[in-house]
Amino acid sequence: MVFNIPTLLAHISSIMTLQPGDTILTGTPAGVGSVSAGQTITCGMMMKPSGKGGQPQLLSELEFNVIDRPLLNGLTKKQWV
Repeated sequence: MVFNIPTLLAHISSIMTLQPGDTILTGTPAGVGSVSAGQTITCGMMMKPSGKGGQPQLLSELEFNVIDRPLLNGLTKKQWV
């Protein structure tokens, strides 16, 4: 990870208000490419099994659609990069 969690939280909270339950995605699994408008992202939180050989338990799952939206001064991400 390039930045540690306290650094990420400090930066994010300097530009927006974090609310209880907000999820911050901090990385990309191996083999995942760029994300484009129209795609769907699914993320989840798992709890490690308590005993040997147990299965992880799904605690929560989020799914959302990727959209293009203005970022700075009306520019889209494609124009900004």
